[in-house]
Order: sequence, then structure tokens, then C-alpha cells
Amino acid sequence: MTGLLVPAQEVERIATVHEAGHLLGLVNNGTPMVTPHEDSQHPKHSTNHASVMYWEVEGGGIVNLIQGGNAPDNFDASDVADLRGIGGK
Repeated sequence: MTGLLVPAQEVERIATVHEAGHLLGLVNNGTPMVTPHEDSQHPKHSTNHASVMYWEVEGGGIVNLIQGGNAPDNFDASDVADLRGIGGK
């Protein structure tokens, strides 16, 4: 069904980056936040709709974001700062 709405490869690519963020502990999931950016209504997800860690990227919302041309596909500055805070480059 996804293929009829959006390319399955795009959904898979974005979902993979999002889930990798969870595995890396982003957004208060083990990696300390340099600056607060966790959505209190959606724990372990970002308040920034331009971050791949935004809550709507998880689940069916990703299709709507892709169709609207607003699907984030990478970490935002807050996510990158968190990774650098634990020694990432």
C-alpha cells in the first residue's frame, strides 16, 4: 500500500535514520541532551518538526509528511550536538 502513496524506499530510508537515532539514545533516550528538545507529549521524540526524531516520523504520519514535502530525513542541530556531547564528530 505504501508504494501507491509514496516510494517505499523513501519511507524505509527515513524510518531507518529515525530508528538509528533511538539506538544512539537521542532525545533523552540514554544520550544526554545538550539543550532540551524532547516533546513532553511524545517522549523520546523531538519538538522540532525538521528533525528526523520528530514524533510524527514514527508510524503512519511519515506518509503524510512525505506527501506534503515536509518529511525530515536527518538529525537536526540539537541531535548532532547531543552526539558530539558524547564524543561524536
